[in-house]
Amino acid sequence: MLRPTSIAAFAAVFLFAAPGYAQQDAHIEPVKKILPDIMSAIVQDDLVQALRVSNGKRNGMTQADIDRIEATWQREIDSANRPLIDSVVENGLAARMRQVIAQRGDIITEIGVIDAAGLSIAQSSPNSDIWQGDEPKWQKTYLVGPNAIFIDEVEFDSSTQSMQSQANFTVVDPSTGKAIGAVTVGINVDTLM
Repeated sequence: MLRPTSIAAFAAVFLFAAPGYAQQDAHIEPVKKILPDIMSAIVQDDLVQALRVSNGKRNGMTQADIDRIEATWQREIDSANRPLIDSVVENGLAARMRQVIAQRGDIITEIGVIDAAGLSIAQSSPNSDIWQGDEPKWQKTYLVGPNAIFIDEVEFDSSTQSMQSQANFTVVDPSTGKAIGAVTVGINVDTLM
């Protein structure tokens, strides 16, 4: 297995080996060009540490445990009292993700950080769910392992009123070289193109 030593090398591995790579998708190349910069801005010590802590707390979690957390999230969506949602959207890592978005103009619409259980630990803004383990953004990155990047199809995003693609990548623990989570980044394709 290739072990890139930099974000640029990491991106180079992706260019020719990404799952779901499709030459005919016009947004793929522009997203690949900006992704190394975005990844280096996102993957910092605080993100790695937050994933380590979350993975330690959630080690051995069952699907029933995850379902209970998801049910709590769903109850809180329309509630004024939202301790679970606030714990994911109002933490220091989520605040830094909003700074990354602000620094990149209108290109990035959202950022989410997902742990080894497939649960969000930081979201730049609240999503409709906390469990991402049933979605390609986690399945085609974290489950694939280190170096995995998945750029999804372009879809209309009603919250931003723009055409959006999600660029998703595995987060690797630098001390072990193992996958510890994933990040999903909403890319405004209208602005990018």
